[in-house]
Amino acid sequence: MARVAELAGAGRMRPAGEAAFAARTEKRSATYSYEQGEVTFTPEQEAGLRHDPAAWEFFCAQPGSYRKATTWWVLSAKREETRTRRIQSLAEHNAGRRRLAQFTSPARR
Repeated sequence: MARVAELAGAGRMRPAGEAAFAARTEKRSATYSYEQGEVTFTPEQEAGLRHDPAAWEFFCAQPGSYRKATTWWVLSAKREETRTRRIQSLAEHNAGRRRLAQFTSPARR
């Protein structure tokens, strides 16, 4: 949204872009992990990851972008069962010193 203000101020917004920006809804804004600011696990979720010290160490050694995306992936689930399943999957992958495939480039798999 800041970029739109910058482009509009420079006179670089086209009518189609202005119309698309005007038609957006707040509900659909800031829905991606990189737009969430600081995201953190609940104490219970973090305890599930810290259960295996090697798994926690592997998670902490990953780049911030990976940690943020996987944390948001867990937190964004609507149902508690899904959040629990996701945190377990993340913990299992960390214990095996593997990243989740959906957050890893094909070159690193």
